[in-house]
Amino acid sequence: MSLSQKEKLARTKVSFDKIAISIIQPALPRYRLDFFQRIERRFPKLKVLSSYSVNTYSEEKFHWECRLKSPKKLPGGLYWQSGALRVFSQKNDVIVLTGNARYISNVFIILLAKLKHVKTVWWGQYRSPTSSRLSCHLRTLISSMADYRLFYTDQELSEFVASRKASAPRAFALNNGIDVSSISQFLKPYEARDRPRRILFIGRFTEKSEVLLLLKALSLPQCEGIEAQLIGEGDLFAAAEKLAQRLGISDRVNFLGEVNEESSIAKLANTCRMLVYPGCVGLSLIHGMAYELPSVLHSDESNHMPEIAAFESGSTGVVFDRGNAESLANEIAGIIDDTNSLNRFSLNSIAIVTRSFNTSDMTERFEKMISRILDDMNGMTP
Repeated sequence: MSLSQKEKLARTKVSFDKIAISIIQPALPRYRLDFFQRIERRFPKLKVLSSYSVNTYSEEKFHWECRLKSPKKLPGGLYWQSGALRVFSQKNDVIVLTGNARYISNVFIILLAKLKHVKTVWWGQYRSPTSSRLSCHLRTLISSMADYRLFYTDQELSEFVASRKASAPRAFALNNGIDVSSISQFLKPYEARDRPRRILFIGRFTEKSEVLLLLKALSLPQCEGIEAQLIGEGDLFAAAEKLAQRLGISDRVNFLGEVNEESSIAKLANTCRMLVYPGCVGLSLIHGMAYELPSVLHSDESNHMPEIAAFESGSTGVVFDRGNAESLANEIAGIIDDTNSLNRFSLNSIAIVTRSFNTSDMTERFEKMISRILDDMNGMTP
């Protein structure tokens, strides 16, 4: 006899208190902290195991956090996460593994989990523009070994289902995002005409971000007088400063370095008309949208990170031809004084990240996935 919906929910609630969830990943980045703290409030037996704690204000250790030893580097660019195999506790617990295919220790964790009747969830990207062909094959193989798949976005989940030409009842998506609530307290209402002709870049100064292309675009005649706030550090930081000097735009480009305090970021973002990210964008897009900023991105969607799913060309911003400084300059110049369009893009942007691509919605989605796993464990799935 099948249980009623009320009985199912009651049984699941009890299981929430008892089930142990272990999330294993290489690093614990600052942008994940709010998500994990929200999960822990719903699943008290949560543990997050990582080898590094990065982008945090201090070396504070949370009670749900377990530090592992540094990964061991193996031939072929692979890694072994020392101590991760000791995660197991009891039958029917859940282990969530990073989708990084280079961590070959995950294969052995999955195999050991099957022997111990522990459920595994592969958490990663369906595709990545920065992955080699070998990494893509490894990622697909490892994800198929796990009991469940958890993708970064709904768009990736749809692509996965389409590739299988069938439903995927054991696949889910989070719509990867950030803690929008922490930004809302510093946010100033967006009105394009009340802001200077200024753009924001926030991200790493790397080849992937193509920040040098932005500087070249700003030096072109159509972008004369447009200012830029550049937040971030990286290998190309010194080269970017030198290029700005050589191009004669240092007086209107502000190199701010790494800025971690959200209140400090807000003081900068609240003075800008739009976010411009010339390279492979990821969470920087969500960050900008949370500040109600329209976006200017390149048009090659396959060469963005999964978070590009939050962007809608002509609705939240505009696109330019990838790698083309002239095209980027034209789009910046063409939209920066169109205050009506910018205001519309702004409203659409904040609506998207308020609805999804935030840690609150991610938590709700994670809970629904765990509910499905518990139903499967209890034989309650039709």
